[in-house]
Amino acid sequence: MGSLLDLNFVADNFIYVILLAIGVILLKMIIIGITALILRYPARTIFLTVFSIFQVGEFSLLLSTVGLDNGLLPTNIYQYFLAISIITMALTPFLMNYAPNIAYFLLKIPIPKNIRKRLHSYHNLQLQAHSNIEELKDHLVIIGYGINGKNISKAAKSASIPHVIVDLEQEAFQEAKKK
Repeated sequence: MGSLLDLNFVADNFIYVILLAIGVILLKMIIIGITALILRYPARTIFLTVFSIFQVGEFSLLLSTVGLDNGLLPTNIYQYFLAISIITMALTPFLMNYAPNIAYFLLKIPIPKNIRKRLHSYHNLQLQAHSNIEELKDHLVIIGYGINGKNISKAAKSASIPHVIVDLEQEAFQEAKKK
């Protein structure tokens, strides 16, 4: 992928490439953040998600290459796209590495009480919607409802061990909730 990038093009258009990369990163972060907020994830999860999947991915590169090959995408636009993709993919591991620290810092920023209350109410609604579990003590927590999670759940149920199942996948959650 890097060999496709024309470094002379990047050098000649360095300011535009950087500004476009920043714009793409910010736009994707805003879209991801709003989506996670609408889905009522807690603020920490929103921040971690935003810093983890903001990059332009490989599939987009494939589509742009096909567009270039078929004359749908001009060469200069392709070079901008390629440069932005490489920059965002190169930044991803660094931002992912520091995402927990950045999220912790952002969560410590004082925000108006009504906004903080709204964020907490979204999180509480999410917990209430997915949980009608009474307060448990000395119970088993099963993380993931895959093959092993199902087997452990069956064993716990047959042994009368109180347990709760935690899974982020909606289908697995619904299946566990039915059972």
